[in-house]
Amino acid sequence: MCTRYQAYEIKDQNKIVDSTRTICYQDEHEGLYMIKDTHLLGYSWDEIWSFENDSDNDYSRVVTTTKCSRVRQGTQFDTNFKVSAGFNGLGLSLSTECGPESKTFNESETTKTETTEDTCTVKANTSVFLYQKVYHFRTDIWFRLDSFAQMWTVGNYKRPGVALVSSDVDIHANSFFQDDKSLVGKGDLDATTTRSVDEKTNIKPFEKCSDRCQDYLHERGV
Repeated sequence: MCTRYQAYEIKDQNKIVDSTRTICYQDEHEGLYMIKDTHLLGYSWDEIWSFENDSDNDYSRVVTTTKCSRVRQGTQFDTNFKVSAGFNGLGLSLSTECGPESKTFNESETTKTETTEDTCTVKANTSVFLYQKVYHFRTDIWFRLDSFAQMWTVGNYKRPGVALVSSDVDIHANSFFQDDKSLVGKGDLDATTTRSVDEKTNIKPFEKCSDRCQDYLHERGV
């Protein structure tokens, strides 16, 4: 029998599970494209409620649960680049020491917040620990500039590297688990991955990009 841990992490957190390209603007002179690479960091079983009933009577309580997606870090980029969008319909193929897992996110988990109430009963002289599965992602957003019939990667301002904005997104899934003891420890998680839709090649320093490109990204906090 395998052990269920409180959290599972992917060792290589640069693995991509989804990648998309979106047009920022495009005309006969140039086009700017946003690349969003989504990395799965792992998932955890977050405790919603627990009760140790040491009496001789059953105990019942109404417990509220919430399904939603939340930007945990980098919230300023969610408004400008909609980093939390695109998770609806995303499918994951995972594996732990307990075997393979699969998950496809639905609308109630990703594009809206849904709250439900359920009555939990703890039998006399028993304990209940109620958990909800929360998936942890990092989204990396970077940009490709099509200018004068050549494709560039937008670089940083006066320093090496690629202009990149990152956000951490948590999805509180419609997946629950109940046990008579508290979950502890961390386990390893693996995932089927994909490649980015583009490559960070031919880097053009930010200050050498067109004024339109610079203005567009500056206005959005890049």
